[in-house]
Amino acid sequence: DRIAFVSKGRIILCDTPQALTKIVPDQRVIVEYVKMTPKLQLFIKKTKAEHDGQLRLLTFTILHTGKALDQLLRSLFPICEIADIIIEKPHLEDVFIKIAKGAR
Repeated sequence: DRIAFVSKGRIILCDTPQALTKIVPDQRVIVEYVKMTPKLQLFIKKTKAEHDGQLRLLTFTILHTGKALDQLLRSLFPICEIADIIIEKPHLEDVFIKIAKGAR
């Protein structure tokens, strides 16, 4: 299957869903931690992670590479106990938004 993006009557991009999602370089990593620590507070400030203290969730936007994910997790493991990790890879909606912003 192939998907095409059309702007002003012209096909501006056409490829498989898998290839299209690689256009968006970022992925979101949501980390649920067990307990806040001073080192974790400092890490949140340093990385500018989104923080939901009530749900104990941290959201990071990182490059869609194994190396970036590895670096993030290696930084977190020594400073907090992790309850869960969710990795949200880019969707076709993310590709559409990126393409639409560039087509203006």
